[in-house]
Amino acid sequence: MRDNRIVKVWYRSFFQDKTIEIELYPYFVKLFNRRWYVFGRTAKEELVKVYALDRVENMIIKGESFEYPSDFLPENHLLDSFGIMKMADVVPVDIILKAYKEHPKYLRALPLHHSQIELEKSDDYSLFKFRLAPTYDFYQDIFSRRENVEIVSPPEVRNEFKRILTQIAKYYGD
Repeated sequence: MRDNRIVKVWYRSFFQDKTIEIELYPYFVKLFNRRWYVFGRTAKEELVKVYALDRVENMIIKGESFEYPSDFLPENHLLDSFGIMKMADVVPVDIILKAYKEHPKYLRALPLHHSQIELEKSDDYSLFKFRLAPTYDFYQDIFSRRENVEIVSPPEVRNEFKRILTQIAKYYGD
């Protein structure tokens, strides 16, 4: 990456049955949930995508270089994201979480997102506000917090979480 070298990658995502070959222009890497990811575009597409390094079956550093875009900043690419996902159809919204019991202390000690603001503090709960795009990574993190947090708003994010909970409840029956 330091030398803007093109990398030939044989990649198999969890969503594909076969390995694909990619000529990748790597822009940056990120560690998330104990996995390393590389972000970059391919020779065929301008869109910056993410690839999990643990799903790379083989890699060759090519002799050719690419031109790194002068206006691309990795820290801006995921500014409104939680985790590694950036989806064009999921826009950032203001999300308010209600954290119960001792969980506000966890959120104060290790903020969920750089946009985190504590709005209200009481003996029983605290309200936290975030500005982010609610993708799979976000919902997965909220699930890990179990009954200690509640999505208060906006209604569409709360309803999506409820839809997921309803699906999970079906797995366990009545």
